Amino acid sequence: MVDQPLHHDSPFSSLPIELLIKILEHVWNRDQKALINMVNCSKVCSRWRPISQAMLFTEVNLPFEERAVRFFHALEGNPSLGKATRILDFRNGNSNQVVFWPSPSRIRAIVAHCPQLYQLVLGLSSTISRKQLGSLLPPHTLATLRALDLSFAGVPQDMKSLDIHDILHFLHRFSSISHLLLGNISFIRKADPDAQIPLPPSFELYEFMWINSNHSSVDSSKAAFCYIADWLFRKSPTCPRMFRLDDVDYVAQYEMLSYFLNNYGANLTSLWTMCRDRLICDHLAETCPKLRELVLFNSVLLSPEFRLTIPTTDLEHLGLFILTKGNHRREEYLELIDWIVKIPNLVCLTQGAWGFREERDWEFAREWKSKCKGKIQVKFTSLLENSYFTCRDLIPTDHFPRESGALSNLSRMNIPSLSSSG
Repeated sequence: MVDQPLHHDSPFSSLPIELLIKILEHVWNRDQKALINMVNCSKVCSRWRPISQAMLFTEVNLPFEERAVRFFHALEGNPSLGKATRILDFRNGNSNQVVFWPSPSRIRAIVAHCPQLYQLVLGLSSTISRKQLGSLLPPHTLATLRALDLSFAGVPQDMKSLDIHDILHFLHRFSSISHLLLGNISFIRKADPDAQIPLPPSFELYEFMWINSNHSSVDSSKAAFCYIADWLFRKSPTCPRMFRLDDVDYVAQYEMLSYFLNNYGANLTSLWTMCRDRLICDHLAETCPKLRELVLFNSVLLSPEFRLTIPTTDLEHLGLFILTKGNHRREEYLELIDWIVKIPNLVCLTQGAWGFREERDWEFAREWKSKCKGKIQVKFTSLLENSYFTCRDLIPTDHFPRESGALSNLSRMNIPSLSSSG
């Protein structure tokens, strides 16, 4: 397609560039439909193309080697695209066929072309070697990087090369991150008892997330988690402010959560975790007195006894993802709603279930909305149909819930406005 200049009578032809940028920014909010719209905008004319492309390449998802190769060639032909890239996602959540994943050498080459990264998502194969991990990123310090997602996938038995210290040595290379997600670390080998412990991290974390979807023993899961948590926070006990824990084993989840909250929960303002009623923490109000956001997923209805453990004084956002397969009576839901509407500073309630497949689920949803009308914003979502847990922008926040994909988040992600970047 050959770009054509806008006709001189077109109202867009006389728009100041700053106003045109603002218009296109409101078209773009990083969801799939908006991306398609922005692709179309980039084809309108030569005046629109550079603005639209800069927005399109702000966030780049490269789950396969084939797509990574195409993006690398695009960067070679137009280096400005790499300068516009702030989020690089190499995670492949749909396949364990690691032959299709971007190779370590390809990841290194692409990162080298993106000097302004804010967030890096690394979904690595369990077969990666110690040498490959050590040379995965360019030697220069990623000074702009604030968020790192390091996850492993594949067959746990293939993870023979790395141990816990290799992970810590890798993390120590980052000096500026404030948001860290570690995924499926539990099955990595313990370090040699005689090995020297890596130096403490040179960064302070605002947000820490630990996700484990592979079954391993409770003892090994807890040992790996506690070892890394102590390494991360022993030198900075005032951090983090936000914490998410999601382990496939409920017993391990409870033990790890209790350990973390008892040692590092005093300054938490946000907690996301799986919950089977009392299996969250016996003294939540005592360990996390500053909570302003609490999201409980895979939960059952909160019993009156458990509600007493939840600190509600400053709570702004409560998320409840309830297993509707439980045979709950309508009276139990209404009792829970009555408790929620009395939380003094609550501004948002997110209520979800496994799909809202039954008419009864929608009936309960209408009850929630009716009772909270005019008092609390109520959002409904589904774990099966919504990527609610993976699409939050990793930025510090002053208010909960933290929004995702919002234009207002860009300045918080060190992404300057196009109108001010020349």
